[in-house]
Amino acid sequence: MKKIILAITLIYFCLNAIAQTDDINHRKYWYYRSRLTNDFMKIGPNQGESLPMSVRGKYANNYGAGEYSQVGTDVVSQLGPYICVLATEYKLLKDNSQHTDSTLRELYYPAGW
Repeated sequence: MKKIILAITLIYFCLNAIAQTDDINHRKYWYYRSRLTNDFMKIGPNQGESLPMSVRGKYANNYGAGEYSQVGTDVVSQLGPYICVLATEYKLLKDNSQHTDSTLRELYYPAGW
């Protein structure tokens, strides 16, 4: 009897498992991408721009570096994963005939410094 109840319970939970869909993952990617470019980096050609920040907001002010700061870590070590994600984004956008101008601009700036 215990085996039957356990089997029914297991089947019930397996059938009701909610997995992420492509649409959910797509929206989640663009949400986090927007947060990265708006909250954790300043995209541009000048020195210190287009690098992921380690500290931002009120915590950056504790170091006396203003609103944005790269104090505490080697931000260049974070540049590799950022460029890999941008390259993947460029490929996916190009394969789906979408605009790639902003992605190309972001790929150019870290390499241009």
